Amino acid sequence: MRASETSIYAIILAAGTSSRMGKPKQLLSFGNNNLLDTVIRLVSSEDFTEILTVIGREAETIQKAITIGDPRFQWVINPNFEKGQSTSLHKAIEHTSGTPINVIIFLGDLPFLKSETIQTVFNVGKKKLQSIREPFVVRPKLKGKVGHPVFLGNIERGWFNQLQGDQGVKLILKQIHNRTEVEVLDEGILFDIDTPEDYEKAVTLLNKKHK
Repeated sequence: MRASETSIYAIILAAGTSSRMGKPKQLLSFGNNNLLDTVIRLVSSEDFTEILTVIGREAETIQKAITIGDPRFQWVINPNFEKGQSTSLHKAIEHTSGTPINVIIFLGDLPFLKSETIQTVFNVGKKKLQSIREPFVVRPKLKGKVGHPVFLGNIERGWFNQLQGDQGVKLILKQIHNRTEVEVLDEGILFDIDTPEDYEKAVTLLNKKHK
């Protein structure tokens, strides 16, 4: 097998402006850590080739506040973060090698994602890489709703050049016919934190889990 077929990159998108939160949500206190730190450590539990975390606004502050010792981890700075999520994906893809490429895309504001869900998506995607050459997507699903993370496998590098604005990978997803949706019992695949109300709800839920 070629290296490009076995390499699986994790991309954590955390370069948003936090406009609805009113302050950098990446550094919001969350249990014993902060929000982004929690997500990074969750992702680090799986056997990724590299873990690329894209940040933009307050990048220097975030880097000083979060220390990750994992040698697979690296920060990716997106100076064009205000132009939308696609710019963060472009920057992350620049740090991958080979083509086609395989990535699992995470959002930096989904801290309740279960490690079992990450492992399931990872393993299903890895198994597909061993059997097919065509582009595919694997996503977790709860009660009919698909969420994150999103495994994109066998994707030609040039496909990412199509992405613009804040649409994320939607344009790529429309072009992929081989789709697998994995049923999970994990509300964390849908629970993102965008507003002060979301954060308050998340902290309440976290406190209940720790009681």
